[in-house]
Amino acid sequence: MGVVELIRFVRQYTEPLASQAGPPENNKLFLYFSENTLLKRRLISPCTSPRLSFRRVREFCRRHRFPHFSLSQIRPSAATLLYLQTGGNLGKVRLFLQHAHLHTTVRYVLNSITESFNASVIQKAQERMVERVTVIPEKREVGVARLNLPKAQALKIVDGRFDTGCGACRDPYDSPQPGEEKGRACTSFHACFSCPNGLWFLEDLPLVIATRDRFLRLRSEMKPGDWEAVYGNSVRIINENIVATFRPAQIEMAKIKARDLEQRPLVVAKGVLG
Repeated sequence: MGVVELIRFVRQYTEPLASQAGPPENNKLFLYFSENTLLKRRLISPCTSPRLSFRRVREFCRRHRFPHFSLSQIRPSAATLLYLQTGGNLGKVRLFLQHAHLHTTVRYVLNSITESFNASVIQKAQERMVERVTVIPEKREVGVARLNLPKAQALKIVDGRFDTGCGACRDPYDSPQPGEEKGRACTSFHACFSCPNGLWFLEDLPLVIATRDRFLRLRSEMKPGDWEAVYGNSVRIINENIVATFRPAQIEMAKIKARDLEQRPLVVAKGVLG
């Protein structure tokens, strides 16, 4: 039985009890009646009685012939499953878990199960992006003409309607990222530096440098292997395939502007898609 089937089974088991409970118990996955006669068969959840709930979950597993599990394992297990099913899309897992920071999501999904899979995803992405990353060291209005795109699409890029926060997207409704659907706006904002749809022009360079510097500062907050898995490839692409494309004078000017952006929130997407 997989984690999704397990969650469905437990929800089905809990549904009749949840309908009798009030908040916050009615939103909990695992409920049971108290055996204490003084509590008059009050509904209990793991939040109200963690130690007793551990015993109840163990009895539940034995009764239904499940392998032993703890409720704390369900959330990271579901996250790992989604990570594998979406081809390593950390952005989708982050949205699913509602994490504020991507490195929190990494702690959930980078484990012995996903290690080899994640290494394969990174290798394929790096090989593909080095070949196809698109950098045009000119103003966007001039440089977009080199892409030979349909006029309507080119205008949206120039107008900022396909902005990603530190660059532009060739077409956010035709994303090559794993787990994304054609015709629906891409949600893999974390993957822009490793996406063949990513575009960078001269006016994007300060934001690119500022973003790279923030990625580098995150090293002190993460384990080396976790940082490498999430940000290492992006930093290499920024340095070797984006920044290196510009002239030295353009880079120095962009570095000065990037310092003014250091204290601003890191933007992952902006503009109006459409």
